[in-house]
Amino acid sequence: MTKRSNLFSTNILKTSTNFLLCSNLLLMSFFSSAVTVNSDERKVILIGIDGVHYKTLQRLKTPNFDRLYISELFTGGELNTKTQQQTYSGPSWSTILTGVWADQHKITKNDKTLKSATPSIFDRINQQYPQAKIASIIRWDTIYDNLYSELEFAQQKVVVKAHDTVAVEQFIQVLKSQPDFVFLHLDDVDHAGHDFSFGEAYDQSIINADLMLGAILDTVESNSQIKDEYLIIVTTDHGRNASGKSHGGQSSSERSIFYATNNSFYHGENSLKSPNQAVPQTYVAQSVLHYLGVHLN
Repeated sequence: MTKRSNLFSTNILKTSTNFLLCSNLLLMSFFSSAVTVNSDERKVILIGIDGVHYKTLQRLKTPNFDRLYISELFTGGELNTKTQQQTYSGPSWSTILTGVWADQHKITKNDKTLKSATPSIFDRINQQYPQAKIASIIRWDTIYDNLYSELEFAQQKVVVKAHDTVAVEQFIQVLKSQPDFVFLHLDDVDHAGHDFSFGEAYDQSIINADLMLGAILDTVESNSQIKDEYLIIVTTDHGRNASGKSHGGQSSSERSIFYATNNSFYHGENSLKSPNQAVPQTYVAQSVLHYLGVHLN
């Protein structure tokens, strides 16, 4: 591996009770005892595919998802606690990008006027590593509207109004600059669910997403200089209701989401999980920051 900089060290994340709000002491023990990943330089690709129903993903043939370690997570907060939140995109993407539930980040619904009360992983990376190359390409601009900051420090901050294929093409171009952290948000799957409910069109949208994921994985893996440096995480914001048409409630179908990664250490089947305890959506941000060695004050 060619060393280009020592921007991200091998420091272990110092956890904070302000951040790890999963009612879960296992989270703290996991992060305090975890071993570091053997890499001289660390980078993260976070891909969010909006509105993927976990059981449908499991049922379909998705050879590129199968290249990753896939686990089940839950969204919607802890049931019957102050952390319970609606399984809408606004609260869920805010949880993915902050690592806390809506009772802390305050994005309780899909509303462009709401601003997060909690810094995002973009902010936390920039605070510790001001020279980090940070980029983001999204399909739904409300994600940016809800963020704690305007991401003025990002090298690229893009909203793609066309289909996911255009966003992925731009994303692959961004990868050529080897960003230290880059977020890609795709939206065609969610639109298929809202437009057609469960069925052939929705299934095909996931198959299409799998093909696009394959193009991204191929791009990273074909570059011998970076393929071992990137932690790749793929996730979704929420599931779908019984018909597949909508979401927002607390049914198991709406709360069940997935987490996929190329790194077995961050695979959900680890000491975070006990027989009576599922892994929360907040784990996504925690994985990113832990890998990059970002400390929380």
